[in-house]
Amino acid sequence: MMKIKPRRSGSLCRRCLPITCAAAVALLVGASTVLADGSSGWDEYPEGFLPKTVYSGNIAAYDARTFYFDPPTVFAVDDPWRFIDENPDMAQYHSPPNVFQTAGYIGGGGWLVTRLATMGLTTGQVETDARVNLFYYEADPEFIGTTIILEASRRGQVVADDRVTITEYRKIVLQREFIISGVEFDTLRVRCTREDYPPIAGALLAIDNLEITGGGLPSDLEIEAPVPALAGAENTLTARWHTPGDRIYFAWGTEVGAVNVPRCQGLVADLKNAQMIDSAIVGADGIASISFMAPVAALDRSIWFQAFEIGSCTKSRFAPVTFE
Repeated sequence: MMKIKPRRSGSLCRRCLPITCAAAVALLVGASTVLADGSSGWDEYPEGFLPKTVYSGNIAAYDARTFYFDPPTVFAVDDPWRFIDENPDMAQYHSPPNVFQTAGYIGGGGWLVTRLATMGLTTGQVETDARVNLFYYEADPEFIGTTIILEASRRGQVVADDRVTITEYRKIVLQREFIISGVEFDTLRVRCTREDYPPIAGALLAIDNLEITGGGLPSDLEIEAPVPALAGAENTLTARWHTPGDRIYFAWGTEVGAVNVPRCQGLVADLKNAQMIDSAIVGADGIASISFMAPVAALDRSIWFQAFEIGSCTKSRFAPVTFE
């Protein structure tokens, strides 16, 4: 069991005023299979992960799972920030710097180092439309049959997807706009899948021009990811743009889901198994902050945070973070 403790002593669920408490915590990274659909064994190479959560504007990329070549000298699992890369050598195919590139080359060797298996994307709120250019290039003929998928989910259930299967070999195999439109979703996932994958000869997946629009929130409330996001250390959680003098409740969960917020009819927490951490009074500047101790057990686990203003029955977006 993992508990995120507030600065003062006491149980995590000691003051569960607005949020229904639960104790279970599940890993979101480090699964035993490479592929999101449960398939395993693309090839003989070891599996690796990029566990950090990375923010680009209002979009968070999280739960990025890769496997890598040996030796993993570029884009190694201990340097996941490098999976956001401008890749100027490929500028003729997409538009830096808005590129999530999930693999790289060893200088002079021409060998691919990491390969994206799956990655989540979210703005932390309910949206209705998404567009993204996905590039799958520098491929070998053996990659024919691979399916690339953009998947939209609402509260953990897939509501729509756009996909394409590679059917022919070209130097630049795929440059295609993937579209999700007219459905409510709170998370996106990009993934590649194939059941009987042969040894890898060299391919690269990049994400460009990602645009997510739609539903939005009932207010402009905002929550920031915990700082410094370290397990076994004290962290600060901050909410902004709230009503001065009102009380803000901070909650966390291990997955996106739905929990009714007591005393606010119709207000739903977007966190599965939501648990309260602590509360704070909003200052004159519209900011409320708490400090809490993240246990060592939080290391490399993705946790979701959200803030609630009970006086106005409003909520912030939800923010994912992976503790280091």
